[in-house]
This record gives sequence, structure tokens and C-alpha cells, in this order.
Amino acid sequence: MRSMFFVLLLLLTDAVSQDSPQKRADTIIFEHVNVLSTKTGRIRKNATVVIRDGRISQIRSRAPRIAEATRIDGKGKFLMPGLVDMHVHIFSKRELPMFLVNGITNVRNMWGFPLHLEMRSKVVSGEWIGPEIVTTGPILDGDPPQLRGSEIIRTPEDASKSVDKQVSEGYDYIKVYNRLSPDAYQAILAAARAKGVRVIGHVPNAVPVEEALRNGQYSIEHLSNFPRSVAKGDATHAGWESGFDERKVEAIAKRVASSGTWITPTILVMDYQYITPAEASSVVESEGTARVPPFVRKMWPALKDIADGDGAMRASARANYRWVLMRLRAHNARFLVGTDSGNPFVISGYSYPDELERLVASGFSPLEVLRAATVNAAESLGRTDLGDVSVGKTADLVLLRKDPSKDIHSIREVEGVMVRGRWLAIDELRKSLGPADVAH
Repeated sequence: MRSMFFVLLLLLTDAVSQDSPQKRADTIIFEHVNVLSTKTGRIRKNATVVIRDGRISQIRSRAPRIAEATRIDGKGKFLMPGLVDMHVHIFSKRELPMFLVNGITNVRNMWGFPLHLEMRSKVVSGEWIGPEIVTTGPILDGDPPQLRGSEIIRTPEDASKSVDKQVSEGYDYIKVYNRLSPDAYQAILAAARAKGVRVIGHVPNAVPVEEALRNGQYSIEHLSNFPRSVAKGDATHAGWESGFDERKVEAIAKRVASSGTWITPTILVMDYQYITPAEASSVVESEGTARVPPFVRKMWPALKDIADGDGAMRASARANYRWVLMRLRAHNARFLVGTDSGNPFVISGYSYPDELERLVASGFSPLEVLRAATVNAAESLGRTDLGDVSVGKTADLVLLRKDPSKDIHSIREVEGVMVRGRWLAIDELRKSLGPADVAH
């Protein structure tokens, strides 16, 4: 994505303190709560959900007689699985509570460094408050790389060494990027298969989407390189504003669906490649902007430098993107939800509701979007303990004031989250955010 991530290496030393985490009660009971299954869409009304040792131990009609328990009044509220943002860029531990306050209990970091391994460990241990993290290692790209700080892959030997190194260091995924040659890309996939690690990220510019699908890229972000595969005529410089061939769109949608490759649309950041001054101003004035670490905020362009641009091109690009998404949906492609937070105007945690709302406005139902944000995410991550409110699952949960399966905007009305059995009410979460930078 177009961004200023080349300064990432200089920024990952940010040190912002966090309050000591709350101790987890042995038993926590949600009483009189409506339990929403994002898998089926069914709601179990007026239920009691018992959490013990970080897992859901009971779901029943009446509250059990347990003397030593923390009880949470869920009357009229809705309990659902914690949300997952499958495409984030975390610059600072200051951002971690920003995800939780928006109901996000798990994230997939898409450009990893040793700091992210430390974050992952300290969140799981309870030393830091935040969502559970899985992370790629440094981006693998061609020569010259698009983003400074990427690892350059020229040969099969380079691919093997980089993949071996990242796996040995403990990264969860390998991320590929735009300027890889076809041979280097194939070598990375082969090295990753040999190590049993999955490849995610962009489809390189020189690689047809069909080839990425055929060779098993596990997830494709932003529908990268799709315009070249579906453009009318010469596809060399095709972008989302280009004319598309309907037959090619249908063909690639079918191939995506049959391949099983996951698609992370990041519709918000795609729209913001063509951001208007009014949209940028709205983000700057929002609550979330005041929580963005100042050094990250400095990467955003100044409002005075954002021009309206070509309205017809913007409208065409956004319409084409949504058209392709809806054809993928029609053929039952597998979707994840990600924001690409860290890009200008895309805010950790706070932009997630915007992403969900834009997906619904594009044609997905609220339940489809919620399922992608929970059930699909758990499946993609290989986490059979996540994605549903049922006995035996890890207690990663979000409590909402209203039913988001009826109105996706209700996802903004968070009462609190439970992260691996630790309950954090919304007031406590807001305190963990630290001081706002009001002079943005």
C-alpha cells in the first residue's frame, strides 16, 4: 500500500508505559446476557455464561451457585466472540489498548520485527494489556524493494535463507510484496512449504493472480494485482480506475473461490488511496486520531496538501473495487477482515468499525461481515478455540449494548472485552489508553 512505512525501523523503539494489567478472576459469570453466535446467527436470550481459567466452562439458563465469582450484568446486552483484525501494522505498544477498546481481541501484524515478538510474548503472559498477536517477519521483496527495511530476495538461496531465518526466530507467517520476480516468488513459496509456514501478503506485480492461487498463497491482501488480471486490453498499467472485462472478473472470482485462498479486502485503505479533503478532515477530528502516537501521526499528509483530485477516477476505482468484491462473494470466496492500520488516516482499532460498515454498505450482510471477523479469522489462524461463544472455547469475548447482526453500527457500542478470561470494562479500557494527544 502507498504509505510512509520506510520510517518504520526508526519508530519501533517508542516506549510508552502501560498500567499493570488487572488480575484475572478465577470465575467470571455473565448473567442475563444474549449470546450471539456469529457462526449461525442465532441468539440465545437471557443466558448465563461461566468463565473459568480463561475458558468458557458453562452456558446455561440459570446462574450457578458459585460464591467466589465476579458477576457481570448482561441484561439486554449481547455477548459475541472477540473481533479479529487480520491486517494491522503496529508501531508502538501504546496502540495495543486501542484495539481492545474497539472489541478487537486478536490481530495479525503484517510487517514484523523483534519488537513484535516481544509484544506477542508480553501480551500472552499478561504483562501488557492488548490483543493477542500473530506476526509476519520482515517483508520479502525484489531489488530494489518498494519499502526500505524489506529483505531483498534475488535467488532461491536468498529465499531459503530468509525463510529459514524468520521461522527460526519465531515469526508466524512469511509476507511477500510487490517487486518480487516470478522466480524469487516461487522460491519463497517452495522454501515456506518445506518449513511448513504459510505465505501471505501481496501478489507481486510480475505474478498473475491465477499463479498465486495455483501455487497456494494462503491469503491475498487488498486484492493486490487483480486489476492486471481482469483489465480490458493492455493490462501493463491497469489500476482500479481502469476498464474491466466482465468475463475475466467472473473467471478469477471462480478461481479464488475454488482455491480456498483467503481474501482480506481492506476496503477502507483502498478507498483512502483516493481520499477526499472532507474524508481526511473527518478522520483528523475523530476520537481515534487523538490516540495515535504522535510520531505515527506525523507520517500523515497535512490536510492542506490533500486535493480533491479527479472525482470521476475516484468514483470509478471505488465502484470497480466493490464490483469485484461482490463477484467474489457471489462465488463464495473466503473473506477475512483487516484494516491495514498504520497507513495514513487508518487508525489502530478505531478504523475497524469503519471497515465493517463499508463492507456492509458494499453488499455484505452484517452477519457475513461478523462471521468473517470471527469464525473465518479463527479458521484461518488455525485456532479451534476461538470464533464462537461455546463451552471449551478461549474466553476472548466482546460485550455490546445492541445486536450487531441487525445493525452493524452497533459494533461501536462496546461495554467491555474479555481477553483470555480477563474482563476489562470499557471505563477501565479507556484508562489504559493513556493521555490523548489533543494537539493533532
